[in-house]
Amino acid sequence: MNKDNLEGAATEQEQAENVASESELAAEAAAAVMKSLSPGSRMYYQGFVQGLQAAEEAKKAG
Repeated sequence: MNKDNLEGAATEQEQAENVASESELAAEAAAAVMKSLSPGSRMYYQGFVQGLQAAEEAKKAG
């Protein structure tokens, strides 16, 4: 492997780590929001999040 390939691999790994940490932060934020909501609002929020997740899965599937 040459230097450029090694740098490219490191960059891809860094990007993957950044995405993972962003996902963790989003999960923590969602948990904090859920704790602060009333039961009715919690149900609404869960439905909203599930809709976003379904849309994201559909986008990945093409």
